[in-house]
Amino acid sequence: MARLAQLAAAILKEWRILRHDRAGLLLLFLMPAALVLIITLIQNNILESSNQSRIRILFHNGGNSLFAEDLQRGLRASGFFELIEQPQAQGRELEKRVGRGDFPAGVSVPADADAQLNAAVRRLEGGDGEAPSPLVQLWFDPGVQPQMRHTIEAAVRQVVQGEELRRLLDGMANASGMGMLGGMESGMSPEQLQADAAATIAHAFANPARSNLKPNAVQHNVPAWTMFAIFFIALPLAAAMIRERGDGTLLRLSTMPVRPATLFAGKIAAYSVISLMQLLLLMLLGAFVLPLFGVPALALDVNWIALLTVGLAAGLAATGLGLLLGVLANNHEQVTVAGPTVVVIGAAMGGIMVPVFMMPEFMRPLADLSPLHWGHEAFIDIFVRGGNLASVWPQIALLLALFIGALAAALAIYRRQQP
Repeated sequence: MARLAQLAAAILKEWRILRHDRAGLLLLFLMPAALVLIITLIQNNILESSNQSRIRILFHNGGNSLFAEDLQRGLRASGFFELIEQPQAQGRELEKRVGRGDFPAGVSVPADADAQLNAAVRRLEGGDGEAPSPLVQLWFDPGVQPQMRHTIEAAVRQVVQGEELRRLLDGMANASGMGMLGGMESGMSPEQLQADAAATIAHAFANPARSNLKPNAVQHNVPAWTMFAIFFIALPLAAAMIRERGDGTLLRLSTMPVRPATLFAGKIAAYSVISLMQLLLLMLLGAFVLPLFGVPALALDVNWIALLTVGLAAGLAATGLGLLLGVLANNHEQVTVAGPTVVVIGAAMGGIMVPVFMMPEFMRPLADLSPLHWGHEAFIDIFVRGGNLASVWPQIALLLALFIGALAAALAIYRRQQP
């Protein structure tokens, strides 16, 4: 009985501690609930084939070909795409809009698509003539992750091949006067027809700045998770501030003629250097260590001025968030619960875990609120779109604005907390 009484007293003590730390208790329930909600909504949208998961792609009909109209109807009927039509007179604009990341992909049908189909029919029937030019040009944003690029291409190819095969078989049947069976008996098997149809799709990256670049998973994942790692700097910074407050270091410093801005500047400088060291370490890992495991090396022929500037701006934003979290949190428990959850939610909403265009419609605008999205987009622009300082300046400005705002709020709260 004595041991049971001791156990009951220990449980009561822990409950009283939790009850006094209401903010920490709230975080224990609120943060995991928010994480479960957001991650589940994003992943469920990928797994379900619904109108909400349609991918917005550009479609350009270079002429009034019947094939282009049939293809357009087929792509819409697939339920996988939402087509945004590009005016006929602006064919080159499609490549530019896809290349700068406005759309993950674009489909362009040439004006002579019907003539090319007729040439394909004559060729399959044994007539003379060169192989027809591609009926469809598929452009990809280099920033689209490889697995999503393959998914989009497979879906478009399936629709294109269906339309091509139907027209080719109809044309052969009409030419022979024997119906579909006669066309099939002319020496071409369904597999041969499909192989010929597959050859009439051309795909390329809409990336005029770096036409020789072939984006891969390494060029997407290394920059993305580097940004994730940079923002995790906020956690040890906030924990260090909690520790200094607990052991009386901050109280002793407050009695000395040292301004709070000077104290914060020291932390900012130290952790910003760490963020740049993280950036360089992970870049070298991607370039020299990953190839040892049989994967492509990270291409480092990028604009290093832009890369280091983005890394520094992201590090400053992360330290600003760390300072703000450090003055707001009352204990280590709040930091360890709130900090990682906020960073993971920011990564999920920012397109690091899942492409933004695959998120539910109502969540896509929320990506613009994530600082990890700003840094991630800047890194992707530098690594796979050949971006420079001018092209990533909007993201840099947002990161610096976050740093200034978080720093100002942290200083104001810190001064108010001082005795």
